[in-house]
Amino acid sequence: MRSENTNHHHSSKQHTMSSTTNVLITGAGRGLGRGFLTTFLARPNHIVIGSIRDLDSTTAQDLRAITPASGSRLILVKIEATSTTDPADAIRQIEAEGVSKLDVVIANSGITGTQGGLETVDPADFMHVLLVNAVAPTALFNAAQPLFDKAENPKWVSISTLMATINGLEKTAAWPSVPYSASKAALNFITKSIHIWRSNITAISVHPGFVATDMGKSGIKFYNLPEEAAISVEDSVSGVTKLIDNATRAEHSGKFISYDGSFLEW
Repeated sequence: MRSENTNHHHSSKQHTMSSTTNVLITGAGRGLGRGFLTTFLARPNHIVIGSIRDLDSTTAQDLRAITPASGSRLILVKIEATSTTDPADAIRQIEAEGVSKLDVVIANSGITGTQGGLETVDPADFMHVLLVNAVAPTALFNAAQPLFDKAENPKWVSISTLMATINGLEKTAAWPSVPYSASKAALNFITKSIHIWRSNITAISVHPGFVATDMGKSGIKFYNLPEEAAISVEDSVSGVTKLIDNATRAEHSGKFISYDGSFLEW
């Protein structure tokens, strides 16, 4: 089970045909997560690990029905976003299935919570949103780090939002969503912390655009924005995937970046 990893370290410059690129995606059942899962599974020699809430669901059946490219396979793991133990359990599961490194982790799972300004904040809702959007990805990072450390060029990708900007808050203030924005700002902090404290990892926070997912559409409706304000899941996934492929520690790590490649202010 460990032989791939041993070869990987001793001949890092000579990739054998058996080496795979291993990608973990949270919230892989729908929306952007499903788009990322489908995209990476269509590439040869990829092990794609998708986290969903229920391994017996019709969503799980649908994902298992996707035909992977040559040399690629899908592993589904259970990560319920409010669980503090699921991430470590998921990592143990994929190790048992022969995954000895992680090249890319996309922390995509997230919720909106109650939309509105400070006066609308419900403390229990705020805590729940913080748990899902900031605490859970941190637990995932800590669980995944040993497998990150075995990859040549590991990349951590936080799916954030322009709504998390602090320096640019004047521009987004017309669309307040306090729990969502604050929790994603916390996720941005975690992302930059990974960059600062883990010199082997390329860590980026990505604004995926205002995407026409279920979550995005509800936001567009809530703020009375025009339908065309949203971009398609396909366009977002395509842009973010290109960003992930090209991301380097020197140029991108520790940065907040839009799906179109432009840099955003924290």
